[in-house]
Amino acid sequence: MTTELNEGIPGVNELPAGWKTVPIKFLFSFGKGLSITKADLQDDGINVISYGQIHAKWNTGVHLHSELIRHVNSEFADENPYALVPVNGFIFADTSEDLAGSGNCAYVDEDIPVYAGYHTITLKSKTGTNNKYLAYLFQTDAWRYQIRKDLTRVKVYSISQQKLRTTYALVPPANIQASIVSFLDEHCAAIDSAISKHHQIIEKLEEYRKAVITQAVTKGLNQNVEMKDCSDKWFGNIPAEWTVKRLKYLFQTGDGQLKIGPFGSALKGKTIENGPYKIYNQANVIQNDFSISRHYVSDETYDELKAYTVLPDDVLFTMMGTIGKCQIMPHNTQPGIMDSHLLKARLNGFVLPEYFVYAYDKDNTDIIYNQLIFMTTGSIMNGLNSSIIKEIRMPVPPVEEQRRIVSYLDKMCGKIDTAIEKHNQLISKLQEYKQSLIYNAVTGKIDCTTEA
Repeated sequence: MTTELNEGIPGVNELPAGWKTVPIKFLFSFGKGLSITKADLQDDGINVISYGQIHAKWNTGVHLHSELIRHVNSEFADENPYALVPVNGFIFADTSEDLAGSGNCAYVDEDIPVYAGYHTITLKSKTGTNNKYLAYLFQTDAWRYQIRKDLTRVKVYSISQQKLRTTYALVPPANIQASIVSFLDEHCAAIDSAISKHHQIIEKLEEYRKAVITQAVTKGLNQNVEMKDCSDKWFGNIPAEWTVKRLKYLFQTGDGQLKIGPFGSALKGKTIENGPYKIYNQANVIQNDFSISRHYVSDETYDELKAYTVLPDDVLFTMMGTIGKCQIMPHNTQPGIMDSHLLKARLNGFVLPEYFVYAYDKDNTDIIYNQLIFMTTGSIMNGLNSSIIKEIRMPVPPVEEQRRIVSYLDKMCGKIDTAIEKHNQLISKLQEYKQSLIYNAVTGKIDCTTEA
């Protein structure tokens, strides 16, 4: 026997007998997080979870992972004790950069003091609903559709308490809720275990990839070649024909010399949603994808900031927060300028661009990254400046040997990357299966009282 469901939830036209749709506002009382900023975070103090942690990859939404917890001074809690979230409560992020993240929340499944931090909304139980069941429900489109369907974006997607209050939860009888939770806990744990094993294999492959690259860019390809002591603690002995150069001697002079992006104030109020010139940022370098862009500038602004133009074959460096990443600006990209979190330079011919990226980028080897960490400044985030990068040292083989090394690494890394991609595909399939299982369980499409 079924009962009609008419709240517009996609794919759920009917529910098993005894199931109800209940407005969220009847299940919870609502509150907000502490009035803090990222600058208020410290190494210890009271536990807080802010919107940044809610959107982090390790947040499953059904278990309070230790990596979600940050700390602030206790005086913030004294000023707003209502931000304390009890066990079985929820902390929702009130903003999201993408639609898929709208509705993300952290579920407090441990009886420890946890406060909601900045840009959050709290939900505290009014009734005896099994909130672990709701934690699973909140991960699915059976509920998130209601959040997303009317959202608009102004820089970010914003979710208000009022928006949450207008949503409905699918609520089965208490014994069915318990059966669903038990079923999903067991099956999701098995899926998560399988996913974890694939992640471990990927980590091993990434370690192997880094070892192969490090060996090639510090020792070369010939194990029998004569070596020399370069008196450098960062990479030890190198082949006798190699040299060690500071990066400033690998960059061109004049227009090709190392240059930092414009001050943020130079672009304030001048960016547009679409235009003839892109603003390239750290995301382009970190993701090695120069097709993406959120901001552009007009012809007039470009003329003002033409000195910050990025050209094909320029080396772009990340300089704030995420350091140790670089990429070569590809050809056939839209003209544009860099933002304040990038530096650019042009190589002078002593080193091939492809070799430079293998030797510099932290995802390839740590020989440069370790130097950067040693030399960087910044109390909250590691930060670079042009003076630091210029003094970094790199082992440089003859150009012909660089070509052989690049050819070898392209082939080896291609094989490793293919293996990594296969495991990532398996992880994606397991995650899709997990989401499908949760959706079918919390909407009554499978009978969790008989499935085991």
